Amino acid sequence: MNTEKDQGQLPGEELVRQGLADLSNNWLSEPALLVLIAGPRLTRLGIAVPEAGVPRPFEHMLYIRLNERLGQALTPIITV
Repeated sequence: MNTEKDQGQLPGEELVRQGLADLSNNWLSEPALLVLIAGPRLTRLGIAVPEAGVPRPFEHMLYIRLNERLGQALTPIITV
């Protein structure tokens, strides 16, 4: 069910908006790291992504953050 508030919203738009706001406030949150990871694609779409001034790869930083927050729940199960 679409409400008027939801109309026109793209999948993940809320995360992108939050990440852009966090980067603008110099806060390296999980949404901000997602925006940095998607930065090249977002830039090609005409969305300005602020520089973070942190080393790459951003994916590793995000994984570390998620691991700190979720602990063993993030560890993949490998079956052979």
